[in-house]
Amino acid sequence: MPIPTFTGAAFANGEVTLTGKSEADSTVSVYEGLTLVGRTVADSHGNWTITGAADANAMHVYGAVATDLDGNTSESADDYSPNSTPLSPLVPGTPDPSPPIPRDPPVPHDDVTFVHAGDSAATIQSKLDALDSGGVLKFQGNTTFDFQGTSIRGKSGVTLWADGVVNVVNAPGAGTNGAFDFSGLTDWTIRGEAPSQGFVFDGSLVNASNATRWAVGDCIFNNQNGNAYDGSAVRMNGAAFGTVINNDFNNAGGNVLGMYDLDNITLDGNRFTDCWQPISIQEPTTANTSLGRNIIIQRNVFFGTERVPIEIGPASTGAEYFSGLVVDSNYIDASNNNADTGTLIGISLVGQAAEDTKVTNNFIRRGDADAGEVGVAIEMTGSGLVAGNTIWNMPFAVLTYQSGWDVHHNNVYNDGSSPYYGFENNGTGSGTFRDNVHHSAAPDLPPIPGRIDW
Repeated sequence: MPIPTFTGAAFANGEVTLTGKSEADSTVSVYEGLTLVGRTVADSHGNWTITGAADANAMHVYGAVATDLDGNTSESADDYSPNSTPLSPLVPGTPDPSPPIPRDPPVPHDDVTFVHAGDSAATIQSKLDALDSGGVLKFQGNTTFDFQGTSIRGKSGVTLWADGVVNVVNAPGAGTNGAFDFSGLTDWTIRGEAPSQGFVFDGSLVNASNATRWAVGDCIFNNQNGNAYDGSAVRMNGAAFGTVINNDFNNAGGNVLGMYDLDNITLDGNRFTDCWQPISIQEPTTANTSLGRNIIIQRNVFFGTERVPIEIGPASTGAEYFSGLVVDSNYIDASNNNADTGTLIGISLVGQAAEDTKVTNNFIRRGDADAGEVGVAIEMTGSGLVAGNTIWNMPFAVLTYQSGWDVHHNNVYNDGSSPYYGFENNGTGSGTFRDNVHHSAAPDLPPIPGRIDW
């Protein structure tokens, strides 16, 4: 396959925007040394754009790796050293590039405040309020805090860091009251030392509504003892430039990540086990509202989802729209829809004006309890690309409701335990269906996506 090449770079506001060429529809990863700058999917002409953090006053050397739909990889032939002269900020109104994966938050030696076992919610709040921007509130060791329905109000520019397993429990039925409220704030991070070694929330939530430049990572969200999430474990309505990364969501009801009106959001490397509806982006009213733009949903793992694992847009006609969506390399297994009758759906993208959408390299398999149930692996309206997906025992592999979709090089396996109807256009217009392959015997399961460094 052709090697990926760089065609330009621009520095502004502590970030670099890199552009280049690769094989059409390939996944492109850009590195500086061993550090991942960003990852995206090239368009149908092979063009790609990636934005990541960069010091505009330093020399930078980048390399690129491209992976095509068959799994073949190719690296850039030479290191790329762009001009590091800072450029003016983007002109207002220009579409933002895809969000970068957050870096490790800074840990200033002179501004770390420690939370100890036995600290009350009021004490934790006081320590947080005393931090300057760039400070870290560090929870040490394995311990438990009972907030009893009290929300800790966050602060812009700070990091909450759990060095150990820090259990945060809440009063039964606390609803929207939760652990940490960072709504409307900027430049903050909530994270653990490593996956499953951070904050463990039981019936508590993180409120990121209308927040900008933030990350929630390496945390665990349980739903035990009747502590409901009231719809969302991480609330992010109206949020921008945020990342939810390497978290575990267990036995959570409602829309686990329920949201709308998003701007440059990445959901990466999360795991959902026995959850009701993991990722749901939809406006709760019928208003003409944007569901979001430049949203990346990648490398997430779903086990035993009871409803649609990834749903964007309403199930009925509405005015909602979204653009710049990438759904890539997600692993959806044992979807069982609670063994109810109805339609089982793996990925549902039915916003009424979907633009520039890519659904690539996902694995979707139905659960054994649903062998006789009607099932659709991927359904969509609008326009975009569906390629490189592996679909197992779903009656309908891909179902489109509008023209403009290019559906190609998908592999469908059916061992006879459920009916098979193939690829269908079920609405107005027609999309392109080409080079899709149906197999009668199921293959070995693909590897489950691993955690990533950030």
